[in-house]
This record gives sequence, structure tokens and C-alpha cells, in this order.
Amino acid sequence: TKSGGRFNYASLDAGAIIMAANPEAKGVTKLLIEDRDAYTLSPCEARKWLVVGLSEDILVDTVIIANYERYSSTVKEFQVLGSHEYP
Repeated sequence: TKSGGRFNYASLDAGAIIMAANPEAKGVTKLLIEDRDAYTLSPCEARKWLVVGLSEDILVDTVIIANYERYSSTVKEFQVLGSHEYP
């Protein structure tokens, strides 16, 4: 799928999967679709994290995150790590 004219390798349509996430999170696969009415729920006090597996090796030069839910908390810290193997 395209996002801003670029291909989104981290989408379900591109074969991406959620390999792991914090146990309190509900509906984490919704993070991989572009439906603004679908969202993931996680308690405010939980340490939120996830591992996204891409269907092919790529060189990541841009990461886009979005929060379309008005009444949810915002991202305070964001870290991207890469690896050819999991774990």
C-alpha cells in the first residue's frame, strides 16, 4: 500500500506481521492497516512495545507514525531497531 506516494512495507497488504507486543495490548494487528477507525488499545500505565516483521529485507529510510484518536495519549518516546533475525 502507498502512504504519501511511498510503498508501506509495514502493512498487512505487504505481508508484514506483528511478531510480538506488550501483553496488555489488544488488537495490535490493526496497527498494520490504514483504516483510521481501527485502533489498538493498551492501558496507559503499560510499557508499550511491538516487533513488526516485514516480508522482505529493505533499507528503511523513513518511518511514519500517526495517532488519529483524539482522546488517546500521544507518543512520548519512539525507538526503531533493525535485525535480519528474530529474536
